[in-house]
Amino acid sequence: MSDKYITVQEERLDESEALHVECEPHQYGTNDLDLVTFRGLEKPDEPEKNVETRCGYKTCRPRFLQRFNNPPVLCLCLCVYTLIHGFAVNGINNVNTTSYERRFDLTSKSVGWITSSYDISAATCGVIIGYYGSRRKKGCILTLAFLLSSIGSTCMYLPHFITTRYEWGQGQSHLCSETKTSSPCAESDGALPHFLSLFVIGQLLHGIGGSTLITVGYSFIDDSVPAASSPMYISMIGLCQMLGPMIGFLVGGALLDQYVDFERIPQSEWKLTPTDPRWVGAWWSGFFISSILMFIFALPFTLFGAELPSAKIVRETRISETHSDSRLLSKENEKSDVISVSRFPDMLCRLLRNPAFVCVAFAASFMGLVTVSVATFLPKYIQSIYGVTASAAATYAGLIVIPGAALGQMFGGFVIRQWKLKVRGILRLTILIVVLASLSKSCFFINCDMVLWNTGVNDSTPVSIETLTPCNQNCHCDESVFQVVCDQNGRKFYSPCLAGCELETGKNIFPKSFDTTPIFENKVYSNCRCVSSVGNMTSSVSSENCVPSTCNSLLYIFLFVIFLSAFFVSGSTVPALTVVLRCAADDERTFALGLLNFIARIVGTIPGPILYGTAIDSTCLVWGHKCEQETSCWQYNKARMGEYLASLGIGFTAVAIFFFSLAYRLYKPPLILHKKDTKPGDLSNAESPAGICGHALPSVETANAEETTHF
Repeated sequence: MSDKYITVQEERLDESEALHVECEPHQYGTNDLDLVTFRGLEKPDEPEKNVETRCGYKTCRPRFLQRFNNPPVLCLCLCVYTLIHGFAVNGINNVNTTSYERRFDLTSKSVGWITSSYDISAATCGVIIGYYGSRRKKGCILTLAFLLSSIGSTCMYLPHFITTRYEWGQGQSHLCSETKTSSPCAESDGALPHFLSLFVIGQLLHGIGGSTLITVGYSFIDDSVPAASSPMYISMIGLCQMLGPMIGFLVGGALLDQYVDFERIPQSEWKLTPTDPRWVGAWWSGFFISSILMFIFALPFTLFGAELPSAKIVRETRISETHSDSRLLSKENEKSDVISVSRFPDMLCRLLRNPAFVCVAFAASFMGLVTVSVATFLPKYIQSIYGVTASAAATYAGLIVIPGAALGQMFGGFVIRQWKLKVRGILRLTILIVVLASLSKSCFFINCDMVLWNTGVNDSTPVSIETLTPCNQNCHCDESVFQVVCDQNGRKFYSPCLAGCELETGKNIFPKSFDTTPIFENKVYSNCRCVSSVGNMTSSVSSENCVPSTCNSLLYIFLFVIFLSAFFVSGSTVPALTVVLRCAADDERTFALGLLNFIARIVGTIPGPILYGTAIDSTCLVWGHKCEQETSCWQYNKARMGEYLASLGIGFTAVAIFFFSLAYRLYKPPLILHKKDTKPGDLSNAESPAGICGHALPSVETANAEETTHF
């Protein structure tokens, strides 16, 4: 027997030193050198590689920075970035729907592509980033992704600075003229729709940042804190995901009250009011703010090491508590930075043959389709249907929808925990919630048509280029001019020229209630051929006669029902995720969530905004024209728009109900829960849920017994 000594090495959490303890050879055997570890750890095949855990940059890692090298500070940084990211992507972007259309001559379908671009990027990059980023320097990966998001916000506001001033027809004739005149066509006018590609690139970059936050950011926190504390940290980040869009709606709405070119044109020369359909607010300002903030708060992540100092002890503790087969797999993965993909086909096969998972994934996809699409076009819908300004519509959406969604998510989780529901009980609850969500989509049938305007005149057949009469057919009206005016009877014309007006007789100057707002001008046009003068009424028109005044009651009813809709739709989110986690095997849950996210985006959130935008475009009554090309829509058939959105919402939620019901029908609980002859710890006779590859299904009697036991 040769003398051999065993070295026991334990790395300290806060230092790079090692403690060496020598043991007598006969105490542990003489065949080979054995490595003994502390804290009850399994014997690794090779020593763990040293990683840099100190806070700093390269060789500069001062001691005072180490007090910030902990999970609370990391969580704070992630929360701040999540807030800013949600502010830009789900707040400012959705507020600017109408502004995109007006300023860059886009259709609603094109705006839908802007929103869908984010999900396209998140769906594709999320899988790649999640695969390559799980064992590498997460701080550097987060910094790179967040800097790309900052560049994405720059792409979103850049079109404002590389285009000329907003032209709303101020240089064109609005009066009836016997001489035919054509509006000048600048070369830049036809190039405006081409800025759509820049918006798409910006959203693609935003998607990289968002997917990295969910995959790498959540993993960074989860690797650094105990399992019992991880949900608390992640819930704080989730709260910021809710607060960000709400702040974006409120701040974005306030910015839309400022003229788009406020930094170029003095307030006294704005000429338009926010109630004018030609008004475009400062849509770009929110992205300008978010771009700067994203860049600033991306830099702190470069200071974090490859992992936090607490990550090692957390990893060791979790390894000691898992099953032996899982430990071997984890240990094998820790040996190399290269993650094996050999198990991916098998895991994918097992999940796709799990009927409960597949049905819930498709149900969640259709719910996500409705949610993202409605969030994209809700401010536009409120503005178009109820005649409020873009700022007011954004404020209503932010104050009503976001709180409703937050309360819905809390409600779903609370009921599951309070009633201790099993999978079948959760599916019953989910079906009930989605049924209520489907019924709430009928709020889009609530219509505020022009019959409710203060004059009581219906707007179903307004006077436009397509409906010329003998009084204005010789006026040679420019179809690119859209300036809504009404006579004293409430009859509506799309321009003073279509009313046959020959003179601009005066200006009514009216100040707003706040000193900071400019004084706008309200022009009055007279000598209008198509307006009869009877009694004290003159043959004049003005936009002041077209102000809606009796639609607030229906607007408040709509907002109340849309609050309930947001509550019910979000209330199904937590139950659906819980079913996915419970019906998948232990080693499949992370992959199941990633696959669920991929399916939900491909089936739901990517085509949803494009489909809704196409439906909205189909209700257009009057398209704008510029340089002999159609631009954005000026006037919609309000009743038809509401009918289309209600039908789409009810239809897709009905499909979700079908898939949730199918999941309830096909789900079979594991047999081990009901076999009385199974001894504790003896899993030899246990069976897995239905659909897992290579396992048999439990009997019908077992499923019925479980059904009568829970919920």
